[in-house]
Amino acid sequence: MADASLAVLSRNEVISCHRKTDPEPRASKTALDRTTSTAESSSVSQDSRDSGYSSPGRHPISDSQDRVQGDRPSRPKGIAVKLGGQNLFRFKNTTSKPTIARLNYVIDKIEPLLLLVSLKKTGGRVAPMALRTMTLGTNEENAGEYIVVLCPKKLLGTVNDFFDKTKIIQELCEPTEQTPRLSIIVEGREPRLLAKLWHSHLSIESRPGDFCHSFLYNKPTLCGSSLRFEATLTEGKIATFGGMIKVVNMDGQGELYGMTAGHVFNNENMTKPIFEYPEHSPTEVTQESPPGNRTAPRYRILAKDDYEERGPDFDWALVDFGDFAFGPNTTRVNGVEGYINDYLTAESGKFLGDETYQEVEIIRNKAGTCSGLLSCKPARVLLGESNAFTPAYILTLNQGEVGEGDSGAWTVGLVSRDVFGHTVAADMFGDAYVIPLDQTFKDIQRSLGAESVHLALREDFKSDFSECWPSTGLPLEVIHERSIDSGYHSFTPPDFDPFASESPITLPPLVSGLEKWRPDPSLFMNADEDVAPERKAERRRLSTEAFSGETFAQKVVTVEHDAQDMPESNKGDKF
Repeated sequence: MADASLAVLSRNEVISCHRKTDPEPRASKTALDRTTSTAESSSVSQDSRDSGYSSPGRHPISDSQDRVQGDRPSRPKGIAVKLGGQNLFRFKNTTSKPTIARLNYVIDKIEPLLLLVSLKKTGGRVAPMALRTMTLGTNEENAGEYIVVLCPKKLLGTVNDFFDKTKIIQELCEPTEQTPRLSIIVEGREPRLLAKLWHSHLSIESRPGDFCHSFLYNKPTLCGSSLRFEATLTEGKIATFGGMIKVVNMDGQGELYGMTAGHVFNNENMTKPIFEYPEHSPTEVTQESPPGNRTAPRYRILAKDDYEERGPDFDWALVDFGDFAFGPNTTRVNGVEGYINDYLTAESGKFLGDETYQEVEIIRNKAGTCSGLLSCKPARVLLGESNAFTPAYILTLNQGEVGEGDSGAWTVGLVSRDVFGHTVAADMFGDAYVIPLDQTFKDIQRSLGAESVHLALREDFKSDFSECWPSTGLPLEVIHERSIDSGYHSFTPPDFDPFASESPITLPPLVSGLEKWRPDPSLFMNADEDVAPERKAERRRLSTEAFSGETFAQKVVTVEHDAQDMPESNKGDKF
């Protein structure tokens, strides 16, 4: 009973949330058609990776009906899904503009009330949570527009009571002259973030195919590169870099940053915080190179402070790599002679006219690029410590699901190559929540006090290949991962000269995250020279790898942050 009472808002609270905007006119006063969640069946897995799909129950039919094909009911063409204790089908359709406008209007009204009642129940943080619109029904004839609320299981009863007992919500969902009745369904399975920082061991990997033969000595693109965190006691977590953006300050000076998801750098899974934002700088956390170490360029990570301001969380983080250079933003395309790099545009992707879906692909690391459909039907996601939901696109892959490690990955137009946004979370359906890029850029500009923020252009990148990573065609066994146990976020890329013949040179581990190396010239001798059989075999193996486009050099930049070994002045800094 105590829980139920918390789900009902006072009249003053309801009126205050709606005083500024009057509800739109409605055609009738029909009661809210809403499905209430029931306790989940024991047969339904409670694993967070459960896709949420289920098949509807079958009704017994007589033998005579079995013999008469025409008497059998046709199976709906949608995808079976179990929501709110009911077996329903999910349909893809084109939603009219008036209906989309109505859905946005209703969600705008529901959001503050839902957040308020959830905070009353928990007394604190309630994220992650999501609101999304779907076309659901037991068949195509009775399918309608639903607002699906995905909340933590502990809030399921509270949220159900809120929708059942709040009259103004029932009135909001009634039909209008232009739109049908809207329904609300609640499910106790919240969206999950796709990357978390468990410890402090950081490395960066490129995508397979970044070093195909046509780009042998070019600098690698950052698009789709893995951002890996390796834990000492638990399995490591992975995130993804979307690509490079350019921030222009008020003096007209521009800087390039790698962009990924902001929740990658949080520490909510830790029992004791290791890194926190310094009080004097709410949006920028900078770590300089060790004093006297001029060979290791500094890098810094800029992330928005959750407590800097209240409002939507656009979940971004920027990484400044200092003097180390990456190549332009590209994605891989399977061409006639193998993989080639296709340049992304400098435009933010947009939905035009009555478009509800866009054919896109997500640039991810481990699974490569994957195509799918991006929907602009109303959807919101509650992240971090924010007190407001953030608008999002919904990405549904043609094959498979968005999963662990895809946070930060960019979604780009399949044909246009415009960037629509970056991935932050996935839900029980295996769909991803993509934050629109133009809104993220506005938030970055406001937070950093910048003049402008936009995607990096091709001319923004250096052309000198002397700073590039080693390619696949050269010996990989001489590349070693090194830990920098210095408490500083610094690294040095390898000096690379493909024509040098000196032996590998090892640098002290506190100076470089990678050993400097040189290729063994005997591996690249002419075929008619007298070479030992084992060297010939090794040469053939490396030559095949160099030009097949199927293997790649694992490039690691390792930084270890040990809170106990940090100087007192650095303890408590979040990176």
